[in-house]
Amino acid sequence: MDRAYLISPVVDMEQLIGDMLRWANASEQELAARAEIPTAFGETLSWQYLCYVREHPIAWHVPTAILYGERDHLTSFATISAFAGRHRAKLCVMPGGEHWFHTPEQLHFLDGWLRAAEARTPVVRRAERADLPRVNALRKMVSELHAAGRPGIFRPGFCDELRQRAEALLDAPQSAVIVAELAGSVCGFAILQYVDRPESAYQCAQRFCHIEEFGVDEACRRSGVGTALLTFCKAEAKRRGLCNMGNTVDALPAYIAEKN
Repeated sequence: MDRAYLISPVVDMEQLIGDMLRWANASEQELAARAEIPTAFGETLSWQYLCYVREHPIAWHVPTAILYGERDHLTSFATISAFAGRHRAKLCVMPGGEHWFHTPEQLHFLDGWLRAAEARTPVVRRAERADLPRVNALRKMVSELHAAGRPGIFRPGFCDELRQRAEALLDAPQSAVIVAELAGSVCGFAILQYVDRPESAYQCAQRFCHIEEFGVDEACRRSGVGTALLTFCKAEAKRRGLCNMGNTVDALPAYIAEKN
């Protein structure tokens, strides 16, 4: 799954069960003793389920957009905003919205939100030859950043040899050029090398996916592009049976965290 749209999600089930216990004028100790407690609002509270929730905390690593109703009675704004902050999700609040989006006004708002979210959601795919001019423009941007930041290591300029490398790798069997789009425009790229080195007298056999180059247009950073690219790269590596990934720039994860 490369992205998710959550509508009125319950993101803290343990807290919700605690709230429902209070609504039912019951305690956790009573629930443990009785195993199940039927309620006047139609839910049967279960001690077994509460234990399951505690034993399986949420693990969420998918680029996400959330639609939340201002009058959601199951999840507080503090809870949903904390979840969005922890997981870098984009949160949209409908004024006057409820947990269940069902009125014509609410459904109209939902439809508009989905359309807008789709327009802002990165689409990642393998590059085509027509993408190369834009890919090279982004590569030139990254090259200039490297030369400015580490002049003792990286040379300035973007020579023909660098420009032609992306074209050479486009169809090479052991490499891939990946692009990310926002609203139909290429705004990020990654160049992958699939490394399969046999055992030698000095080293064990090595099979891994190497991210040789990576970049996101400055105007599109903090839009989920970097995360979407990296997710796609991981999926490509897994599809090829490569369990490990490496990158030329050791700071790549930090770069994504800061700029994405």
